[in-house]
Amino acid sequence: MTIKSRLILLLSTVLVAAFAATSLVNYAVSRSAALKELTTSALPLTRDTIYSEILKSLMQPLHVSSLMANDNFLKEWTQRGEQDEGQVQRFLDGIHKKYGYFSTFFVSAKTSRYYHYNGVLKTVSKEDAHDVWYYTFANSGMEYDLDVDANQAANNTLTIFINFRVQDTAGRLLGVTGVGLELKAVADIIRTTQATYLRRIYLVDPRGVIQAHMDTSLVEQVNIHDQPGIGKVARMILDAGKDHVDLSYENEDGVTQLTSRYIPELNWFLIVEQNERDVLGAARKNLMTTLGVGAAASLIIIVIVVLAVNYFQGRLEFLAMHDELTGCLNRRSLDHFFQRAVSRHGRQGRDFAAVAMDVDRFKEINDKFGHLTGDEALKAVANIVRANIRPMDALFRFGGDEFLLLAECTAGEAAALVERLQHSLHTRSSSLPCGPLRVSCGVAMYAPGMTLDTLLAQADAAMYAEKEQGKNAC
Repeated sequence: MTIKSRLILLLSTVLVAAFAATSLVNYAVSRSAALKELTTSALPLTRDTIYSEILKSLMQPLHVSSLMANDNFLKEWTQRGEQDEGQVQRFLDGIHKKYGYFSTFFVSAKTSRYYHYNGVLKTVSKEDAHDVWYYTFANSGMEYDLDVDANQAANNTLTIFINFRVQDTAGRLLGVTGVGLELKAVADIIRTTQATYLRRIYLVDPRGVIQAHMDTSLVEQVNIHDQPGIGKVARMILDAGKDHVDLSYENEDGVTQLTSRYIPELNWFLIVEQNERDVLGAARKNLMTTLGVGAAASLIIIVIVVLAVNYFQGRLEFLAMHDELTGCLNRRSLDHFFQRAVSRHGRQGRDFAAVAMDVDRFKEINDKFGHLTGDEALKAVANIVRANIRPMDALFRFGGDEFLLLAECTAGEAAALVERLQHSLHTRSSSLPCGPLRVSCGVAMYAPGMTLDTLLAQADAAMYAEKEQGKNAC
């Protein structure tokens, strides 16, 4: 692997690692912030909001049930011996129509009759499992109670009954009255709130049995003690009493954060929970986006770096092999081209010559017209020579005003080339401030076994001989 490849690989690794590390750190910070916001703010706020909503939905039924239990008509009618059943039926029906409750009822402690707004529903009995609630409540001494049970007057629809004790002035039990709310109505409250806050919400009694849930099939059927994950913390929820608790549990769906609050009006516990996966979805999406953008940015940067490295490497290689002023090959590259010419001569028998060139009067040009004009003169020589040679020929600048040409040609072709260069230099450099340029040339033909130094020495000797004789071969 080349140094350039290693450099690009190292840079790519650093960029990718940096973007990945930054993205992961950002995700970790976002995750921590999201979970902190969920457990310290979002869940408690949702819990308290739902608590208020539930209380608001139950306060009126509780208040109406309380008014029914303290209504003098109901007490006096009961104490008179329940003689006109139509009176209590109209009483219950009036409340039903006014408030739209699912059920309104009164159960007499004396006759055990269950009065409904549609008439006498039944006579309650200790032997009837549906009537256990009445005897349990009557013996509890509580002022009121909430109970989820099947409404026998409405095809056994699950109903939340708000039961209030009816007593005479001496505190003796006259019966139990109240209203019934269809459990579906409470489920609708939970469903609406759950859709708004995107969190699971349900109510459980002190035993852990679900009493209200968006899925009514779970009501009175599922105990949180028996559920995977939450079963491990169910006791902590139910033992908290009036204190709210913030907990987490893990099951096959991942980690779930929950908060709970006791509702004394219902003697139930409100549970609000949310799976961390739902909360962290945005953070994960942001991580994927960041990684995608980082990968794209890294790729673009790497491509730019590769192009830049290739450009500057090519530029450095060019400068290492070429003269910066004239663009000619420099002396460092001469050995490579010489070996190539020798190889072609050996394989294909192609002759080649070395033509040494020196600009006449160059010191005088510099002294009289300045170094800028001297530089222009050198560039003009290079351009004119390149315009008159073939692509396989190579022009070198040795420094100062000295040039060398390696050309594939015979001795006769070399002489013709020198003559062509003489004409071109004379005609095409006449516009320079220093006037037409002249170049002294010396030609040496390569012979098998000849070294580069020998060939250059012969070409230089021929060129200096021309200068000594005051001639101009070009």
